Amino acid sequence: MKTALITGAFGQDGYFLTKYLLKTKKYQIISCGNSFNRIPDIIYNNKNIEIKKLDIKNDHEIYKIIKDHRPDELYHLAGFSSPLISWDKPKEVIDINGMSTITFLEAIRLFSSKTKIFFASSAKIVDPQDPYSLSKYIGHQAVKLYRKKFNIFASNGILYNHESYLKNLNFVVYKICHFAKLLKQKKIDSFSLLNLNSEIDLGDPRDYVDAMHLILQQNSPDDYIISMKNSVSIREICILVGRILDIPNILSKIKVEQKNLKQNIVKIKGDNSKLKKIGWIPQFKIEDTLKMILYGI
Repeated sequence: MKTALITGAFGQDGYFLTKYLLKTKKYQIISCGNSFNRIPDIIYNNKNIEIKKLDIKNDHEIYKIIKDHRPDELYHLAGFSSPLISWDKPKEVIDINGMSTITFLEAIRLFSSKTKIFFASSAKIVDPQDPYSLSKYIGHQAVKLYRKKFNIFASNGILYNHESYLKNLNFVVYKICHFAKLLKQKKIDSFSLLNLNSEIDLGDPRDYVDAMHLILQQNSPDDYIISMKNSVSIREICILVGRILDIPNILSKIKVEQKNLKQNIVKIKGDNSKLKKIGWIPQFKIEDTLKMILYGI
C-alpha cells in the first residue's frame, strides 16, 4: 500500500480526501492536525489511518514527520483560509500558508526525495490583495522553485471556490445555506449579504479531492487549475437554495448591504482545460453541492 500524509486532515478538504483515499483501498493514511476538536466523522477510527499531532509552524516537527514516515504522497492542505480575517494575523498567516510549504519542500529534499507533494494553492495568487493571498503566492512559487531546482515532484493545485457543510459563516455559499435553513424554520425573517451580483466559480470538494489525487498520479509534476469553469452569481445561488428548500420568495428576504458599490462586484471563473486533459471529470453539479451543504450528505 502507498502512504499518504495529509496536513489539515480534519478540515474540509482533508476530510473529503481521507474518505476518497480510503475508498480506493490503496493507502495507509497519516492524518495530521494541530487540533482534534473538530474531527467530523468516525472515518478516522480506521485501521488504515494513523493520527499525528503536527504544528506546521514548527520546522522541527515537519522535518521529523517526513523523516520518520517518508510518505509516497503528501497533500499539504493545512492552512489559514479566510482572506478577510488574515489581516488580523498577517505574519502568522504567512508562516502557516507560505513558510510551512518551504519547510515541507526542504524536508522532502533532505529526507524523502521520492515523496510527491501537492500544495493547495489559491486562485487569489493572481493578484494578492491580502496576507492570505500573499501567503498562498509564497507557497505556490516555492513549489515551482523546488521543482525546477531540485527536481522534486511538487505540484500546485490552484483552487477556486468549493464549499461544504464543514465551512463556516465566513464563506458566502455556506452562509446563504445556513440562513436559508433558518428562514425555512421561521427562526429569522431575513438576512444580509454584501451584494447579489458578484459571480463565483463554485465547485464541490468531492470533485476537488479527486483532482488532487489525480494530479499526483501523473508521470511528471505540474500546476493545474481546479475549478468548474462556471460562473454563477450570488443571486442565482440564492434562488437555487430557495428552490431546494421551497422558499420561492427568498430574494425578498435578503438585505443587500452594498447596492451601489460597483467596485465590490467580482466575477470569478477558472479555466480547468488543462486538468480535463489528464482525465478529470467532475461528477457533481451546483445543485448537488448545495444539497450537500444544506443536508450534510
